[in-house]
Amino acid sequence: MGRPFFLDSVKTNGLTYNQYFQRTVDDSVKILPADANEIQTHRHSMLKLNVQRMKRVEKTFSVSEEMAEEISKINEKQTWMIISEPWCGDSAQIIPVLANIASANTLIDLKIILRDENSEIMDLYVTEDNKRSIPVLVIFDEAGEELLRWGSRPEVVEKLVKDLKSQGLTKDEWLVKLHLWYAQNKGIEIEREILAKIRMDALTI
Repeated sequence: MGRPFFLDSVKTNGLTYNQYFQRTVDDSVKILPADANEIQTHRHSMLKLNVQRMKRVEKTFSVSEEMAEEISKINEKQTWMIISEPWCGDSAQIIPVLANIASANTLIDLKIILRDENSEIMDLYVTEDNKRSIPVLVIFDEAGEELLRWGSRPEVVEKLVKDLKSQGLTKDEWLVKLHLWYAQNKGIEIEREILAKIRMDALTI
């Protein structure tokens, strides 16, 4: 696989974590147009919650010694591209963890792009059942070769959501339990999966 057509644009125009956080804050205080539809209204209602979720993760998660040691082995530049949207609840729980991990090595350039403004990129990273689920992490080396792909939730979270849905819970009900799980886990499972992927894909060799 050669260098992706979009990578240079991602590196130039993608958002840093701090810019993405500020975008979430800015979007949360915008006034919705009078003709906003149900989806737009729901997504807007999630923004203030997501600001608080991101702040909480920033306070409660720190990179483990094991992960820091593995990340320190990266000796060539990498681009960590995340596809996301500020209204996405899973992204608010996951991206601060990924950003913290990436910050452990100055050779890692983390860039976040918005799914709905980059459909041609998102379409390359849909799920097996063709869903445009986010967040998605894709790691490239300096030559543009894809090294690793992960998303959109930890496997244990996917199982949890399936179990809750099978119990007949409404979306609002299972979302409460989903975010309670994230709060209690404090990013540990996200880091564990990323560490396993890094080792499996020999990312640091």
